[in-house]
Amino acid sequence: MRITGIETTKKGRYALMVDGEFAFSLHRDTFLLCPWLQKGAEVTPERLEALRQEDELHSARERALDLLSAAEQTSGTLRQKLLRWYGEEAVEAAVLRMEELGLINDLDYGRRYAADAVNLRGWPRRRIAMELQKKGVPEEVIEEALADITEETEIETACRLLEGPYRGKLRDRKERDKVKAALQRRGFSYEVIRQAVSRVLENLPETEPEPEEAPETGDRREELLALIRKKYAKNMADRAGMEKTITALYRRGYPLEEIKAAMAAVLENLPEGREVLEPEEAPETGDRQQELLALIRKKYAKNMADRAGMEKTIAALYRRGYPLEAIKAAMNTILEQEENCRDD
Repeated sequence: MRITGIETTKKGRYALMVDGEFAFSLHRDTFLLCPWLQKGAEVTPERLEALRQEDELHSARERALDLLSAAEQTSGTLRQKLLRWYGEEAVEAAVLRMEELGLINDLDYGRRYAADAVNLRGWPRRRIAMELQKKGVPEEVIEEALADITEETEIETACRLLEGPYRGKLRDRKERDKVKAALQRRGFSYEVIRQAVSRVLENLPETEPEPEEAPETGDRREELLALIRKKYAKNMADRAGMEKTITALYRRGYPLEEIKAAMAAVLENLPEGREVLEPEEAPETGDRQQELLALIRKKYAKNMADRAGMEKTIAALYRRGYPLEAIKAAMNTILEQEENCRDD
């Protein structure tokens, strides 16, 4: 076999022509390290194959360095990506070389990944192990990386989750079962969930404090008065306008009682001779009141357990057109009935 031509490709590689036909191309570094590669040189098939393998290994190493410069890799993810372009032998040699250079360390990667997963994501050991397996980390390395994650660590992690977004759902049995199911989907075992729920429940107060608003400061009251005078003064001439004002201010986060007090103060200071209607509706008829009671029991009963839920109910019913006094009277009736049932 004879080399009949050597041509430079557009990518800067050197294409070898053997006996008039294209054989393969070489990286520039590989070509320069082989001074015997000249046109007209005799070459054996074995020597050509060794040259091709050497060039493949060189290219695989270069590609590995490019991938590592773009993002951190495990040996598994790097291996999977290199296999898209190179043979298994060249890939294994390239991965081994990266490990020798300290550019890949599965154990260090696994420990850092596990720490972030526990502290930032709230994952248990089993979930972390599954994710590391997907990333190609060897089983024995995973075991060593997760050695510090004990059952107690998982219980503490579950407790953090329960004391955060799930805290308000632990008192009700049905809601608590939903929380347990959510933790199971995260990968926590039944025993870990049981112990975590037990610990958090023990530390819960007998009754959750109601989310009372802090008393408004003078500055806050003056801010509300100024807002009504500046933006909603034209609404104070009739009942419909005043109810729109109440709704708008409630959506801004002002408590209903403070809105009504501020509006009363504004009305008292209106110029003499300007007539306004009080923002009170006529008493509800019996049928209308019964309809309101039935609606609250059917659709908003679950909101009656705390102040935040009751305020949401008031806002929803007010948007439906029910007067504020009628809503409050109906809710008080329901609360009194529930209190009487508990006493019985």
